[in-house]
Amino acid sequence: MSQSLADLKRLAGSSGLYAIGELARRGMAFFLLPVYTHYLDPAEYGVLELLSALSGVLFACLLLGLPSALTKCYHRDCDDDHDRSSILATTLLLDLPVLLAVGSLVAIFAEPIGVLVIGEAGRGQLIQLSVATAVVLSVMAIILASFRAKEQAVAFVWLNLTQFVPAMVLNILFVVRLEMGILGVLWGNLISSVLALGCGLWMVRRDTVVRRDTVLELNRRLVRPLLRFGILLVPVMLASWAIDMSDRYVLRIYRSLEEVAVYGVGYKIAMVLQMAIVWPFQLAWPAVSFSISKRDDHKTSYARVLTYLLLALVWGWLGLSLMARALLTPFVGEAYGEAYKMVVPVAMAYVFNGIHFCLSPGIHIAGRTRYLTLISGAAALINLGLNLWIVPRYGSLGAAWTTTATFLFIALATAIVSQTAHPVRYENGRLITLVVAGGAIYAAAVAFEPSTTVAMIVWCFGVSCVGFPVLLLMLGFLDAEERKALRSWWLGWRAG
Repeated sequence: MSQSLADLKRLAGSSGLYAIGELARRGMAFFLLPVYTHYLDPAEYGVLELLSALSGVLFACLLLGLPSALTKCYHRDCDDDHDRSSILATTLLLDLPVLLAVGSLVAIFAEPIGVLVIGEAGRGQLIQLSVATAVVLSVMAIILASFRAKEQAVAFVWLNLTQFVPAMVLNILFVVRLEMGILGVLWGNLISSVLALGCGLWMVRRDTVVRRDTVLELNRRLVRPLLRFGILLVPVMLASWAIDMSDRYVLRIYRSLEEVAVYGVGYKIAMVLQMAIVWPFQLAWPAVSFSISKRDDHKTSYARVLTYLLLALVWGWLGLSLMARALLTPFVGEAYGEAYKMVVPVAMAYVFNGIHFCLSPGIHIAGRTRYLTLISGAAALINLGLNLWIVPRYGSLGAAWTTTATFLFIALATAIVSQTAHPVRYENGRLITLVVAGGAIYAAAVAFEPSTTVAMIVWCFGVSCVGFPVLLLMLGFLDAEERKALRSWWLGWRAG
């Protein structure tokens, strides 16, 4: 097996486990979507979307980019075991004062913030519950980042499951059984987050006792590289929030809470691609890319990773976009029937987002992280300008295509900077084949779409799951090594 395929196998193994963890951590809102859409009226679900957007900006501010900085510094700046064993405690000690200060300020001024965010008075308690959950999840994010840095994917999954299971149970109990409405959602999220944090601290403490090499002190040598890398990412995270979530506020201003709700439902469905592929890849790729970056052949692995990532993204986009047409209305109800129109552009935006993450290590390796800040800032301004121009005219669908255009800009700009700073010879011919094949299959599926629901489900499933890979095989997408590996796998599967 070539080194690049070995790197892919390592990345895929970690990404598979991270996919389970991310589905548990961030997929709760998707799994509970039928509960929310059937037990909350559209206006209240619109409020929940606005609160989720608020939590996103709090998360960006509270964390100071330290989870990503921890992963980078663990592999690039820690000189010995003492540094690696003390990096978690150092990161937590740097962030705790910010968490307490910002969280307290938001809680004190919750009432006016509620008027500003939601546009209604008497919503202060909702803001307080949201900020409390954001503070708890911020500490959790740092602990999870330490597991990622050490490539402890199993621990990452278990900690996420300890939040997912209680959150599902409590949300159903509070919203369905006790009919607490949006307060039930927020209380369920807060209680489950506190339980998970307690489990995370126990896991860290247990690791400290068992290994006896974890240092619970502030390592002054690591403070500067952590903050230097992390703080540069804060504008990037804020810009990402503006790109991902600010359109909810524009929709609230120019349209209605009900349209915010419909848009939010479509966005949630499209985020399946982000949860299943992009986020797990984003979590696994930094540790792998940084750890192999000093090898002479690392660029070959980088190129092959982009090819296989785009294969997964295009295939996922195709299946999600087609199945949403058939299944979305039965899943969420008639009130949100128009939400399927948001899935194609928003899922496409996440394809571009995954490409951006795959290309960005070259920028970090070359020490040009500041360009990510500039790219994100420019993208946020483009997104805001397009939303203010398009949303009043085209509503939620205009917001969805604005998101696509913004992430396309980010991917292109990242590619230009990365290739200038750290050029990699990517497999451009195969990348183009993937895009053309995916577009052709989608166009054919929509053009010959059946009229009945059952036939439409069977048609969309068959075209996306069978038609796309068959077309790639006909176009000669696989190289000789890949055909050999595929044949070996098939023979082994038939034999065993």
